[in-house]
Amino acid sequence: MNFAASVRRRLASSSGTDLLLGTLVALVAVQYALIAADRISGSNLSLGWQNLWALGAQDVWKPWKWFSYAFLHADLYHALWNLLILHFVGHAWEYRRGHRSPWFLFLAGAAAGAFSFLALSTPDGAHHALVGASAGTTAVLGALTVRQPRFQTKLAFWWVPLYAFAALLLAVDLAFAVGYDLSAWAHLSGFALGAGGQGLGLWSVSFNAFKRPRTSPHLRLVPGGHKNTDNVLEGLRDPEARLNAVLDKISRDGVESLSSEERAYLEKIQK
Repeated sequence: MNFAASVRRRLASSSGTDLLLGTLVALVAVQYALIAADRISGSNLSLGWQNLWALGAQDVWKPWKWFSYAFLHADLYHALWNLLILHFVGHAWEYRRGHRSPWFLFLAGAAAGAFSFLALSTPDGAHHALVGASAGTTAVLGALTVRQPRFQTKLAFWWVPLYAFAALLLAVDLAFAVGYDLSAWAHLSGFALGAGGQGLGLWSVSFNAFKRPRTSPHLRLVPGGHKNTDNVLEGLRDPEARLNAVLDKISRDGVESLSSEERAYLEKIQK
């Protein structure tokens, strides 16, 4: 097997969330390396880098910037905040929709944020350029919140329901959006795309569903309500449909609700 084939195989089997996080971290490192180079040499490499990828009010006909801005950040705090949230929700979403799904939803959310930013920008382009992964991150958060509101996320020493965490972020963004902060409108647009798409069933498609990545230790499912004890494998022959049925049952009712046949099926496909 040659090197290129080996790389393709490794990428195809890797966690999509980890690849997305790694890409963001690598580009943050590039950004700060350029800032360091500017301070040493007195150049403007970091400014040129930002102008190349950031989304400005006049960049409606530069389609690559509708996505590239999401991989730049204003500062380290901005980057860490997005990385933390994406780490928490990305793996959980990936567990349900396959290892390519975080990339798809992240980029769709970034495009939604770019659209709202450009639509609300004034003709003179007096606003700051749009940067940051928040629109893409909140798209994943919104989809997961609608899909699995019983998840809890760990904040410091407390477990907080995912819907409460999402509501807190939305309240902050709404407060800034009232003051005509276009970045906040981009965040809200990303969340609306993720949550609305999940509510309409647009994200029901499976992306490499046989890949079952690890979930974040900072997210947990809180069982509750009536548990479905029926064997969901009965009558299903398609391998992808069988796996999706079992994973959906776990997400709704917890792993303890699985029948012996369903447990044996999961153990078989994980080998």
